[in-house]
Order: sequence, then structure tokens, then C-alpha cells
Amino acid sequence: MPNNKKITFRKARQTESLELQLGLRLFAAIIDLMLIKLLIYPIVLTVSGGPYYWQTGSELYVTEVRFSTVFTFWLCFAILEGTMGATLGKLFVRLRIYNTNGSKLNVTKSIVRFPLKVLSLATLLGILMIDVNKEKQGLHDLLCGTIVRRK
Repeated sequence: MPNNKKITFRKARQTESLELQLGLRLFAAIIDLMLIKLLIYPIVLTVSGGPYYWQTGSELYVTEVRFSTVFTFWLCFAILEGTMGATLGKLFVRLRIYNTNGSKLNVTKSIVRFPLKVLSLATLLGILMIDVNKEKQGLHDLLCGTIVRRK
């Protein structure tokens, strides 16, 4: 006698993929921080004067390195998010950034998104909004009209 039982799978709730998003986004940010510092920081040090200035402890040099590092992060994030829709960390955890209407993110919007992300981090309120907001958008996502989803 053939077994004609139908196997049914429980439908995934929409919020299931969003519940862990704050943790995934934090993990992706840590990966981004490590990779960019590992790959780009030696270049920044070389371009901005190298070890000679590092030993002198000049305040101008420290400011220059900080500015170069922030600018490099901004450039890397803008290019990666604008072209591929994700940073290297987000690609690793399979997250993508889209516009709220579902279209792909462009470079211009990703250039604006980075300083807003820094503002969200500085206030911490913008990051905590990810856990509270129904669409799991941080302050920077709300202001830019973007949304982060698992691919």
C-alpha cells in the first residue's frame, strides 16, 4: 500500500530572519573592522609617514592617521555597499542592504549612509533601534531609506 502522506513544512515567519539581525550585523561589523584594519592600515601608515612619525608621538601625526583611517573606512564601505550591496562582513553572514522599495543600493546613498552609521554608533540609540523597530532598521537606515535583509 503506497504511502500518500503529504509532508508539510512550517512556513517561516517573517520575523524569524529578523530576530537575530542585530547580532548578525554586529558580527559583520567586527569582521569588517578586522579585515579593513588588517588590509588597509599598513597602507595608511606608509602613506602618512610610517614608523618615524609614530615614534615621535606627534599630535599632528596621530590626527592624520585617525583621519586617514576613518576616510579609508568610509571609502571601503561606500564602494562595497554601493556596488555589491554589502560589506565583506555582511557578505560573510549573508546580509544585503537594499532600498526600502527593494531596489539595489547605489554608491551615492552608501556615501551618505556611512556618516549616519557613525552617528548611530556614537549615540547608541540608533543601533538599539535595530532591535526595537519592526523593520529592524537603525537610525541610519531610517534616515537613508535603506533596509538590511538576509539573502
